[in-house]
Amino acid sequence: MLSLAICFVAFAFVTCDGQSQTQTCSEVMEIPNTPQTITRPLADKPVSTPCNFRVTSLNDNRIKLVFSDLNNMKSSNSDCNDTYVKFADDENGLASATPYCATKQAPQFITKGNQLVIQYLIKNSSNNNFTAQLTPIIVKMPCGTFPENFDGPEQIFTFPAPNQTVEVELECTYKTKSRTGAPLTATISDIKLGENGNCTNDYVVFGSSANLTPNTDYTKCGKTVPQDSYTSTAVSYTHLWAICR
Repeated sequence: MLSLAICFVAFAFVTCDGQSQTQTCSEVMEIPNTPQTITRPLADKPVSTPCNFRVTSLNDNRIKLVFSDLNNMKSSNSDCNDTYVKFADDENGLASATPYCATKQAPQFITKGNQLVIQYLIKNSSNNNFTAQLTPIIVKMPCGTFPENFDGPEQIFTFPAPNQTVEVELECTYKTKSRTGAPLTATISDIKLGENGNCTNDYVVFGSSANLTPNTDYTKCGKTVPQDSYTSTAVSYTHLWAICR
């Protein structure tokens, strides 16, 4: 059970509980607030080049991708380089994305934003195909409402939101700003995020910029309440960013 709580003080304190080519087979799809099942390629559309399937969700919803069947994506080698599916948050991420096929089943994937790109390459459109489910995740429910502005003297925030559960791999990003011009300090008062010392799957990260890196910026996980805290620094010291997962 993941749990995180956050509180702010002005000297705020926050608590935590808890390649570019033209492709004739490219597609664009917007999914509603209900799960959608897709099978590709379509039987009447021969494929000879990598195809990009771009998906967007409504509002700021995340997208959960689960491949229910890759058994027909048979590649001639274990690297899955002639018949595959791979996926990322955007086209740029496809360059380093891992290809999957019948012998290498794909894991569940949750986007960091409201976009998803699936790329697939097949040898024979009569024999090769895959089925996947696309599920929108309304992030405001498990992520909760994080205060955009902090007036002090203290505020408490919990993750996930009360009476909500969090999808595995869902990442919630938060930002708040001190209206008083004072730095913000985040103090974890209770935490249940994975195991102690292994901040890989479950963690909270605090920083003073939007580009946070787990285990490089101030990162905590496990079940032991930290003895230290994080105070915003540098030119953006009136801003505080956090990622909870």
